[in-house]
Amino acid sequence: MQNADMADQNSALAMCWRDEYSIGITEIDDQHKELIKRFAAVEEVITTQQGWSELHFAILGILRYAEFHFQFEEALMRLYGFPQIGSHIQEHRRILQAAEIFIDESLRKVAPADVAQFYQNWLATHIQKDDRLYAEFILAGNPIVTPPCPRLDTSSAKAPLV
Repeated sequence: MQNADMADQNSALAMCWRDEYSIGITEIDDQHKELIKRFAAVEEVITTQQGWSELHFAILGILRYAEFHFQFEEALMRLYGFPQIGSHIQEHRRILQAAEIFIDESLRKVAPADVAQFYQNWLATHIQKDDRLYAEFILAGNPIVTPPCPRLDTSSAKAPLV
């Protein structure tokens, strides 16, 4: 590929936070910003042709953080009784499976730019469409439906033996 073509490809794929990605829940927005940083790191590894090891660990970093992020989102959806939680969880699983495939491929060869394109497409559709749905549901004032953890009754607790 010519240097000019590579530069065009780099600018076309550049991932950065945009205000339009905000779903209005600060913690989730902050997690999305972290994911974007990690996507950009994968993109950098690919466009600068750093090699399979760097790519492997960059994708692995996305996978590990995405697992945490998805668990957080799913807990929030359960807490508020989000009605479309099942399809949202299925989408999370699909993304994690794709990341696992990319990780496996990165051990055998340097993945092409379609890895970065996959993440960019996911970012545009999942955050702006799917995540916005549950955020709007929560921000509309829907009550918490999951009962809080029971409190420990300390009035009858015995003092520890010393």
